Order: sequence, then C-alpha cells, then structure tokens
Amino acid sequence: MGYPYAVKVAFHHDCWTNPTERVPDARLDVFGIGYDESSAFGMARMAGDEEQRKKLYGMIKRHPYTLETRRKNGHYFFIRVKKDTSFYAELVGKSYLADNNISIHEGLETERLFGFSKKALMNSLGRIREEREIKVLSMGEFADFSLAPKEQELLDLAMREGYYEIPRKIYAEELGGMLGLKKSIVSDRLRKIEKSLIEKYYSRN
Repeated sequence: MGYPYAVKVAFHHDCWTNPTERVPDARLDVFGIGYDESSAFGMARMAGDEEQRKKLYGMIKRHPYTLETRRKNGHYFFIRVKKDTSFYAELVGKSYLADNNISIHEGLETERLFGFSKKALMNSLGRIREEREIKVLSMGEFADFSLAPKEQELLDLAMREGYYEIPRKIYAEELGGMLGLKKSIVSDRLRKIEKSLIEKYYSRN
C-alpha cells in the first residue's frame, strides 16, 4: 500500500478560534489532542506578550464550549472542550486519521487529516462544507515524517521563533528558557529531530 493522502485544512471553530480573532497577534497551538465520548482535550501553548496571554486564557476559560482548563505556567495550560460532533463523526469517526497537533491564529484552526483514498477524503470534506466553511490548503501523498508530540512541539517552536532563519533570530538557550529546559537538552533534541527527519527522507528516495 502506498503512502496515504494528506490534506491540510483550515476552518473556524467557535471555542478555539473566536478568542484569537479578538486578541491581536495571539496564537494558540494545541498538542497531543485526544478524544472521549463527549469532549476533546490537549495541552495548549499561547504565544504573545503577558497581557495578550492573560486575555486569551480568560476568554477561552469563560467560553461556553470549554469544560475544563488548568493553567501550568505563563504559556501552557490543559484544556478540555465539547467535541465538535459533525467534524469528528464525518472524518475521525470514519477511520480517517487526524494529526494530534493543531494551530489556531487569526480565527482559523489549521490541522492535517490523513486517509488512503483521496476520493473518499474529498467527498467527506464536501459534506462538511454543507455545514461550515472549510479551506483546503494543500493535499498530496504523505510520507511518514511524523514526530512524537514533544518533538513536534519543540520543532514547531524553533521554526516559529526563527531558530532556523539565517541569521538566527533565537538560540537554543532562549528556546530552553521558554520551555524550562537547559540549552544542552534543547540542542541535543533538535539534532536528534533533524537526524530522524533526514533519515526518513533518504529512506524513501
């Protein structure tokens, strides 16, 4: 069996996205998302200055879709929300795989979905479009470059903050400060992530 198809979509979700529309420059990334019968839950990281993060967290905590929040520190909190039944039933509930990491910025939630049939995947997205606006950002065959949640979190942060820019906008020591980790640990983990991705790339070419 070949590589599954991957589609990257963006859509508006009341609980996650409304607050990011109302707090300028706010960004929310949610990692390790899980589901039970009635809710979705995960760890969230807020980006922005202290005042923006305080306002964003307060709005999410008070939202009627939010079932539970637990603040970990200035950037991180645990969140549990009512499950989006139409989206879940149509895609995740029909043996499609959803990435357990999502990004929310300027009112749009972005995530990836996977399936072995491009036609079936697009048909399901078409049915969802009857209920809500959804944008397909990209679609194609997917090679398994997936990472563990902690690895993905670190790599996303490094990319977002400019660690891989030329010249660098941030260094391992500063990334470590944001995550509560030593510089040496951040450097080692990034090198292991880079090695893993390079090995996966060459194994399929």
